[in-house]
Amino acid sequence: MRRLAPLLLAAALILAGCAPRPELAPAAAERLQTEVMAVSTAAAENRLPDALAQLDAVSVRLDAAHDADLISDARYERIRAALAEVRADLEKAIADQERAAAEQEAARLADEAAEQARIAEEERIRLENEAAAAQAEAQRIAEEAAAQDPGEEDPGKSDDKGKSDDKGKSDDKGKSDD
Repeated sequence: MRRLAPLLLAAALILAGCAPRPELAPAAAERLQTEVMAVSTAAAENRLPDALAQLDAVSVRLDAAHDADLISDARYERIRAALAEVRADLEKAIADQERAAAEQEAARLADEAAEQARIAEEERIRLENEAAAAQAEAQRIAEEAAAQDPGEEDPGKSDDKGKSDDKGKSDDKGKSDD
């Protein structure tokens, strides 16, 4: 942008001069100068696409003035060269703005993706913790159930308290059949 100002000023000086020159008709000089100022204003306000559109208008007006013999060939070429430099600077500045905007958008998308990854990781950890808690709860319930049923804990114990398993044995202790 800083380079545009001197070029626009040079274009304005080429167009105007201190007094009207025969190389450029006064009316054509005034119109071109007004349009160059519009380019300069748009560029200074960072409205670069507008400045480029205004520059196109200056080029059209310059061509029309040349075709109508209101400007000499030499003056036309000098102004055309100055306008080409301004165009190149405007196009470069627009490209730089677009590149900066694309970089900002890429950074925004990267930040958004990182945030989504962080949220997903938090959700994964939360689900793992819930699964571990559910497993621990299931284990606790199983242990409580086992503690409440003592028969299952020691399968060698019998519920036959005091009963003998002497089926078929005689209760005749000390009796003989002689």
